[in-house]
Amino acid sequence: MTKFCTQCGTGLTDGVKFCGQCGTAVAAIDTPAPAPAPAPAPADIVQQNNKKEPNWLGKLAYGKLTVGQTYFHLVLLLIFAGINQSIILSYESFNAWLIVSLIFFYGLYAINVGLGLWRSVKNKNIMLVIISRLLGALVMIGSVNALFNALTITLRLISN
Repeated sequence: MTKFCTQCGTGLTDGVKFCGQCGTAVAAIDTPAPAPAPAPAPADIVQQNNKKEPNWLGKLAYGKLTVGQTYFHLVLLLIFAGINQSIILSYESFNAWLIVSLIFFYGLYAINVGLGLWRSVKNKNIMLVIISRLLGALVMIGSVNALFNALTITLRLISN
């Protein structure tokens, strides 16, 4: 086993009693030099460089959009709710599975809008924070209601 001087790190040959570089006694040297840290594997480097940015729905849910963009999604959600409501009212003219899927996707979108409203305001304007969080909570409650409605209709369709 190759030994190294603990004082200066010079490699020592077997049988030597003193380091030829600094003169330290070899008898006290029993441990090999520590192995260098392994270089990161190419796959690790690629994985670090390819961290994906969340899509628009993820950005909305994590509050990464601006307040204006988040309120724009609230307006789109209200339009989507109106379309859903008009489809549900004319239930006979549409496929029931289409209605269930629209309600379900509305619920998922509404959850993300509610989370975005809750998280997007990082402002010192306390009134804007309170209004956004209140709207976010109401939207999330409505989204859970929509998801339960979609589940109820699905169970009814399956049981028939």
